[in-house]
Amino acid sequence: MPSENEQRVQDFVASSKSLLDQWAAQTGAALNRYDAGTLSADDVARAWAAASDLALKGWGVVLGALLDMAPATPVRETAGPFPVPQNLQGSTYRLQLAGPLEAAVGGSQIPVSLVRLVPDQLTPTETDFRIEVTTAGLDPVLYTGSVQLLDADGQVVASVAVQIAVT
Repeated sequence: MPSENEQRVQDFVASSKSLLDQWAAQTGAALNRYDAGTLSADDVARAWAAASDLALKGWGVVLGALLDMAPATPVRETAGPFPVPQNLQGSTYRLQLAGPLEAAVGGSQIPVSLVRLVPDQLTPTETDFRIEVTTAGLDPVLYTGSVQLLDADGQVVASVAVQIAVT
């Protein structure tokens, strides 16, 4: 079974071939009338209109194929704010996801690469953070995980539980 993109290419090729076949038939019929000396001004106008129609359909096929293959705009969802434990507020910490976010049901995961921590480093005046997730292709469930607060030496000083509902 072809992949989604392979199927799109096959559909594009089939549509393009169909349009070229129609154009060849239309042009061949007009040339036959010309060779026979029976091509009238009305025939030329009809052939021109048919060729223009096929050209427009061809552009439609090309544009449709390009739009189908264009990457989708990523959908993001945000959760939070998640507060830093009060006894740790007032210091600078780097934030990192402890691992993938996990669905409570079904075993789905959100890879770390799809999660963005905002901000990714807390200053002494910041007391909370948010998470942003690129959700394309994810199961619509509640995901949970934890974010680690690291001190200047890279040591984990605390973990904060996080969750996000993907819709």
